[in-house]
Amino acid sequence: MFRLLLSTTLLVAAPSLADPAGAPPLVAAPSDADRALLAASSAAVEPAPLEVRVLAVEELGLLGDGRTIPLLRRLLVAEQHPALQRAAVKALRALGTPAAASVLDEALRTARLSVEGAREVVSALPWLRWEQSRATLQWAAAHAASPELRAAAQAALARFDPPPPYQLEESP
Repeated sequence: MFRLLLSTTLLVAAPSLADPAGAPPLVAAPSDADRALLAASSAAVEPAPLEVRVLAVEELGLLGDGRTIPLLRRLLVAEQHPALQRAAVKALRALGTPAAASVLDEALRTARLSVEGAREVVSALPWLRWEQSRATLQWAAAHAASPELRAAAQAALARFDPPPPYQLEESP
């Protein structure tokens, strides 16, 4: 919490660091988006109740800022709590970028995700619609450790491809 207060103090005080003679400030004043990003990032990693951290992680995705991807990757891979992994997956899905999809693909293939975290990744991949994600789902459908996850990957692959168009039968 001390880091959050110190960071916020520095952000607010930055404009006063300007030279009184009219020289430009040493640090540009942060935008509202930067302040929101700092607050959510700090709350996601600071020691806090789990519910607060989960909400902060989900908020990182809602901010729509690609600068959060490294932090979300770290939370997804390093955190062992399923709720934090699910929140990181939801945030990455909300970002919807190729970089976010790449993090999800990598995590499913290489990270030690909880069962819930892996299921969340599998269900998020079809929404992103990246070819790399299709390949990852095909891999998971064939090679995932648990039969449950293999079945979830097969179901996700079915959602990845749109159903065939509905055709009316001609009446006789």
